[in-house]
Amino acid sequence: MERFVDDAVAMIKGVEKTEPELVDKFESGWIHWCDADQTLNIVQDLLRTLICVISEPRHRVLHRKDSRYNSLSEKVDCSSSSSQYVVQNSEDRKWLEHELIHWLALGKYTFSALHAKVDPTEVIDWGDILDHVATCDTFEGTEAATYQLKRGLFMQVNPFFHRYTAENQHQVIKEVASVIKRLTSNGLK
Repeated sequence: MERFVDDAVAMIKGVEKTEPELVDKFESGWIHWCDADQTLNIVQDLLRTLICVISEPRHRVLHRKDSRYNSLSEKVDCSSSSSQYVVQNSEDRKWLEHELIHWLALGKYTFSALHAKVDPTEVIDWGDILDHVATCDTFEGTEAATYQLKRGLFMQVNPFFHRYTAENQHQVIKEVASVIKRLTSNGLK
């Protein structure tokens, strides 16, 4: 048994990449207390999270998945013939528009890809909201139709949307900047 443990330790010590892979990038303690790069990464992520929390609109923060079941003032069509709930509450509608606008700002999506991005656990019918915020590019044959954000709605995109990754954030900043540049250059001519 001791020989097996010694061989395993010898193998781990021989691998140069093992230690950095095992160390968390936000590990705190005596080992990294003076590492400037790690401290900057922590501060950058903290500020990004803080901006995300502060910049979320009120209807987004107060959205609850169970709100349609608990509130008497909300009207939801739950007919037995339909397994999907029709969004009639203005707060839920604002929340869904907000989500769709931000995901469509990243590019074209199919209906099923958008449904997975927005919230796959909620069963709601949001086709009319999608028609309000997106244009549909239909394809012939076996290709699925894709949805693209309407040009006038790019002004509502917040690059600090709470569900964006850092890559998504950079991508949406470039996309919004190019759309604004195209809109302003077309308007000045």
